[in-house]
Amino acid sequence: MDDFELPKPPKPEEKTFNLSFNLRVRKKLLLYIVLPIVAVGLLLFGLISQGIIGSARVASVTVSVQDSTNTAINGAQVEIGGINGETNEQGRVTLTDVPRGQQTLSITKTGFNPYSQVVKLKRGNNDLGLVTLEETPVEKVSIIVSVKDYISETAVADATIKLADISAIYNTNSGEYALSNVPLGSYDLMASKNGYNTFTTKVTVEKETKSFDEISLVQSGRVVFESNRDRGKRGIFTSNYDGSDQKALIARIGDFEDYTPVLGPNQRKVFFTSTRDGLKRDNDPNQYREFMYIVDLDGKNLTKIGETSGGYALWSPDGGFIGYTQYTANYSQAEIYTYDVVKKTSHQFTGYNSSSFSFSPDGKLIAFSGTKSGETTPKLYYATSAGTEIKTVATSTTTSNFYGMEFVSNKLRYNYYDDAQRKTRWFEYDLGTATTTEISAPAIDRESAVISPDKKLRAYVSTRDGKTNVYLSDADGKNERKLTDLNRVVGNLLWSKDSNFVMFDFRGEGESGRYLVSTNGTAKAKKIVDINLTYYY
Repeated sequence: MDDFELPKPPKPEEKTFNLSFNLRVRKKLLLYIVLPIVAVGLLLFGLISQGIIGSARVASVTVSVQDSTNTAINGAQVEIGGINGETNEQGRVTLTDVPRGQQTLSITKTGFNPYSQVVKLKRGNNDLGLVTLEETPVEKVSIIVSVKDYISETAVADATIKLADISAIYNTNSGEYALSNVPLGSYDLMASKNGYNTFTTKVTVEKETKSFDEISLVQSGRVVFESNRDRGKRGIFTSNYDGSDQKALIARIGDFEDYTPVLGPNQRKVFFTSTRDGLKRDNDPNQYREFMYIVDLDGKNLTKIGETSGGYALWSPDGGFIGYTQYTANYSQAEIYTYDVVKKTSHQFTGYNSSSFSFSPDGKLIAFSGTKSGETTPKLYYATSAGTEIKTVATSTTTSNFYGMEFVSNKLRYNYYDDAQRKTRWFEYDLGTATTTEISAPAIDRESAVISPDKKLRAYVSTRDGKTNVYLSDADGKNERKLTDLNRVVGNLLWSKDSNFVMFDFRGEGESGRYLVSTNGTAKAKKIVDINLTYYY
């Protein structure tokens, strides 16, 4: 058997060392690991138990509200723990994310005494049951409200009408709104509907109150106009359709001017002329060079298009191109330019002296008249709006130029004055067959014709018996009717997006303004704003 030796007992100094080492390790474990874990756990437990963090703070509250006749109250305002809600038609409301614990429940409704109660909310859902509001002991009245479209002057259906927290009911038979059980007092009256600016006003309800003044809702949208209100310097401004909320579209620079603004058919962008570059003309150091700019309707994305000379400028009907003229340095001729709004590129119809042009309804083609360099006889041309494929349509047999150019379907209509026959002759050019036919003066031989966005109507300016007004017809020129009786309409026609009204400029004795008129034929034309009218686009 092998010898077996028992382990020797540690020496006294080794016992002391081991015990001291173990105590130090245990202290460090307790200090750096155990105690922090315990502290964090206690903190989390405290925060959770207090509802400060974690799901324990989440509570929901359900309450039902009725009157003394056990009828559910719709539209009662309920508030608890900083969370607000409104009862539905069943008089019921559920509020979520309400802090748990002791909270004050508050319920208010016009015509009833306010209700208040302290409740203790537990975690999860709290059904506070049924609350009965006592009616305020004051006299109540019923009130009729009429709401009309400001432009068409016709009744507006299905708008939201509220007097404080009382909602009006629309009567389809009368076209009016009824407010029932309205206590006497002062209120905020509000009317709103999609597509319109919200209307608000202060009203006082008395015992004799049967109705309020008729409310006119103004459709949403902006007009753009020129004004010299800023120290006599021309600038560009916008306003609502009723002339309210007037403000600058962009800020002028120093004493330089911005003018001749034209809002695009899409009503998203505006082009205008400006001297803000501060460059003097070579041939006249007392005058500044003019440049065309384009900017969004909110005043953003200002972009310079190119130099112009205060000539003719026009949007294509689709809003994709801007056409404008610029005089040569010696002012011997005017040349046409087109600007592609999407590609931000310009094209010059070099060598053509022209001050008259017209776009096709889709904006893809442009027709223009004038003389080509080296020639003296006026001609009529058409090309793509990008400046390619220029084709000759007609050559004048006299010195007269071509006018009244208009694309109708796949044809180009135009006229010119025949000196020999001493009369205006009308023609129609078929773009597909390249054939020309003389026609009698069509019903749509008017100036400044603009097709509506829905392609169903055509608005134009026409002078009859020395009086210039806005007229309307179907797209094919039939069913003509006069829209205005102002007799001094200038032009600058622009359709509303919904094809329900037309905007235009007017110049009378001592007045120039931007107007609009409904297409319904019954509403009167209305002035939007006074303008500084220095252009005839």
